[in-house]
Amino acid sequence: MRVGSRLVSPELGTGGPEYSFGRPYGGILDPERGTWSDLPNVEGLGGEFGTGVLTRARLVGGLPSQLVLDMSRGDWIRVPRIWRTRDLRQGLTAVNTRRKLLLFGGARWNRTHPEGELLNHAWLWTPPSD
Repeated sequence: MRVGSRLVSPELGTGGPEYSFGRPYGGILDPERGTWSDLPNVEGLGGEFGTGVLTRARLVGGLPSQLVLDMSRGDWIRVPRIWRTRDLRQGLTAVNTRRKLLLFGGARWNRTHPEGELLNHAWLWTPPSD
């Protein structure tokens, strides 16, 4: 994602055995200065995945229970968990509207619905302001 003159890739991970990167996947590129910088540390946040970038004007990406890189603060914030249960859920639609994240629909599978159940729920998240 472009943030001012920088390009930001908010991907986290350490490159386990299937990859041997040995460092986070993403980072911040400043083409004007010709520099690359690492993402802020996520230690203590319990985050394995960065899924979005937040600026003063807009949010790009974001998924429930995952981290979003807040470029204004230079730190990570967590998108809240929206489901009380740990059912398998897939196929929801995620839409960013300026600084908000709208999630809708999808399907879930659990003991009560082993065949699956289509969902018509909608959820809107507004990140904390600066």
